[in-house]
Amino acid sequence: MFDERDSIIFPILSDNEKGAKKLESTCDECQIPIFFDKKKKVVKELNQEVIITKLGRMPAIIIVDKKGIIRYAYFGESMSDIPENQVLLDVLDELDD
Repeated sequence: MFDERDSIIFPILSDNEKGAKKLESTCDECQIPIFFDKKKKVVKELNQEVIITKLGRMPAIIIVDKKGIIRYAYFGESMSDIPENQVLLDVLDELDD
């Protein structure tokens, strides 16, 4: 899906190291490198919220084009609040136009 659109996925985790290792062990089959933001630099730059009552840091999805311009940004309001893959694929398809 994403490969066909010349896209690369970069998951960035700002959890503690134990949480990062746990996630990596469950994602062996997905073959996507998970980047660990130990100093929380990226999430601070993105102003990504932490809501303890909603189980932690809220998800964010950012699509950046090859020129480094943000073309899509989505900041979730709960851990399960993420757009469907088709929404992201449609954004990527529009970039090719």
